[in-house]
Amino acid sequence: MSASDTSSVFDGSSSAHKPFQGHEKRVLSVAYSPDGNWIASGSQDETIRIWDSNTGLPVGKPLKGHKGDVNSIAFSPDGRSIVSGSDDKTLRVWDALTQEGHTGKVNSVKFTPDGACIVSASKDKTIRVWDTRTGKASKPFNGHTASVYSVAYSPEGNRIASGSADKTIRFWDSDTGMQVGKPLEGREDAVRTVAFSPDGKYVASGSYDKTLRIWNALEQRAVLGPLEGHTDWVLKVEYSPDGHLLASGSRDGHVRLWKANSGEHIGTLEHPSAVRYISFSPCSKRVATTCNDKLVRIWEVASRELILPPLADHKSSVQVVVHSPDGTLLASGSRDWTIRLWDSQTGRPLMAPLKGHRLAISDLCFSSDSQMLISGSEDRMIRWWNPLTGECVWSPIYCGARVRAISCSTRQHVAVASGWSDPQVSVRDVTTGILVLSKETDKHPSKGELMFTPGFTRALAWSRGTQLASVGYGHTVKVWNSKTGVDTLDGLFHHTGFITSIDISPNGLLLVSGSEDRTICLWNMASKEPVMDPIEGHTGTVKDVKFTLDGTRIVSASYDKT
Repeated sequence: MSASDTSSVFDGSSSAHKPFQGHEKRVLSVAYSPDGNWIASGSQDETIRIWDSNTGLPVGKPLKGHKGDVNSIAFSPDGRSIVSGSDDKTLRVWDALTQEGHTGKVNSVKFTPDGACIVSASKDKTIRVWDTRTGKASKPFNGHTASVYSVAYSPEGNRIASGSADKTIRFWDSDTGMQVGKPLEGREDAVRTVAFSPDGKYVASGSYDKTLRIWNALEQRAVLGPLEGHTDWVLKVEYSPDGHLLASGSRDGHVRLWKANSGEHIGTLEHPSAVRYISFSPCSKRVATTCNDKLVRIWEVASRELILPPLADHKSSVQVVVHSPDGTLLASGSRDWTIRLWDSQTGRPLMAPLKGHRLAISDLCFSSDSQMLISGSEDRMIRWWNPLTGECVWSPIYCGARVRAISCSTRQHVAVASGWSDPQVSVRDVTTGILVLSKETDKHPSKGELMFTPGFTRALAWSRGTQLASVGYGHTVKVWNSKTGVDTLDGLFHHTGFITSIDISPNGLLLVSGSEDRTICLWNMASKEPVMDPIEGHTGTVKDVKFTLDGTRIVSASYDKT
């Protein structure tokens, strides 16, 4: 995605249609609804807009409430709710139909596959899991020593992977809150983004070294890369739902499309500024992007052409954009503090911007049933929204620090990463909001928090079972049992630089980590030992790593432009 006030939808094979216009500032995030009919965008204008993905027309008014940039956005699995994350440090969940919503910096939000929980990552260095029914959070997962940039659930929803500015990746058991293994360290730069392949067998990584890499998570070896072409930081990597394509977005203003199995570059989607977010439609035939021009663009993958005018209702850059699992909606979060919901097919905004956050939206995620949208913001708040109505489902949850990342599991849990000086990761029940994790620590024994080393969480990743992994500022990865909060793996030391990204294989047996030391490491989750020597090849920081859907390959992204 780029740094403009527009969003675009691309077909995978040609160039863009006219941008969806409406935001007053940069569009920071976009997302498709599960049914593909709507697109939601988040902007620096603090609003969220919903668009008809087929026509590009706005659906309803902008969703207002955020008081900061909307950095991240996601639809619930049933498409009825939208979650947005903002710089105002809050997450907001909106009713996608009524477009009503509720009101730290939240960097990333993700729903669990079953929509019951949401995981968020924050600048406060923590990850939290939230119950989508009550909005209540689990005890924070603490361990990262710097801001957490990204969180991701494994396809089965039993683990969470987190990437952080502390250059580490951490894995967590989503049911117990236990850290799985030790923090993966060794990166020279922050872990910017992490993503699982649909089958969980491969990991793709994107890095400030400008490159991507794909790794075989089962054989624990590099299979593709470095994939070069980008001339600036790789900020986002995303697999298509069918697992055939991999898209990478860079600060160089380009979205590059790659064949996931061969690494062949098949096309480039050009933007006027830094690409901030990428979201494939459920059918894998369309892709929505955002940059700093306040627009959401929808492209046809086959032609690589815009199929709709840009969604242009945000007043500032769009931080995050996500599709609802059912493909009907697209949610976007912006630096305009708002979240917007769009018809993913027509690009039509479905309602007014979801407002409530007081700073930029940092992350969004939908529940697995598409009925809930959760937002994280720089205002330190997490909000639950009904994506069908835009209604704020619960009162905002205060995280105490900027929310960096959010991720939902298939088991009704949501993990949230937040904080900087006092990083935390927490897990909540999606439907009740009740904290499902508790762990006493010497630092804050009265809080029952999962406390780790100082620093913020960079990345989160769920396994298909109960484990959540996280990476903070350093050289280690922590893996937790989301039910008990007990560490299962506490510090996989192998990298010589800070860890930037992590991912768990679909079968939950392997963990891959990318680092500033330009290497990738594969770990045996059971033995807590590296499966092989560090994988070399990148000439810059490995920014992101992801398993492919079948778990046989790994994708990596690096600052070396590959």
